Amino acid sequence: MSFQYTRYQLPGNSVPGYGWLACIQPNIAFTVVRNSQITERLTPISFDNVVANIGEGFHNPYFRAPFGGVYELDLNFEYTFGSKAVYLEVVVKQKVIMRRSLTNECDCNGAMFEMKLNVHLVRGDQVYLRIDGDPKAVGGAYHMFSGHLISKD
Repeated sequence: MSFQYTRYQLPGNSVPGYGWLACIQPNIAFTVVRNSQITERLTPISFDNVVANIGEGFHNPYFRAPFGGVYELDLNFEYTFGSKAVYLEVVVKQKVIMRRSLTNECDCNGAMFEMKLNVHLVRGDQVYLRIDGDPKAVGGAYHMFSGHLISKD
C-alpha cells in the first residue's frame, strides 16, 4: 500500500515550523476497460483489462472501498442508439445510486457517454455497474470505469 504525505499550512500563523497540519492519505485508484459488447442486463459488468489497481480495491467486477471516504468515480461508455429504453446504473450496497438513460436522442449511429460522480463510501462498500433494458442497444466495444479516493474519513 502506498501513501501520499501532504503538509498544509494553517492560515494566520506566520511562525516558521508551526501551524502546519500533516496528512497521510493512502493512494487508492483504479482504471478498468471492457473491449466487448455487454450482453446481459441487471448483472454486474465485468472488465477485460485492469489498467491500474493501486491499493488493490478492484476485484472484477466490483470495486470494494479499502477505506471509508469520498471517492470520485468516472464512467465512459460507448453506445449505439435504438428505440428501446436502456439505462446505465451505478450500484452501491445493492442499491442504485445513479441511473442514466441511454435512449435515442439524436439521428446518429452512436455516442460516448461520460460521467463523473463523487460518493461517500464506508470501508468494504461494494460498487459495480450494470445495464437495465436491452443490453444489445448499448453496443460499442469500449467501456471504461475508474475511480480514486479523494478524501479519507
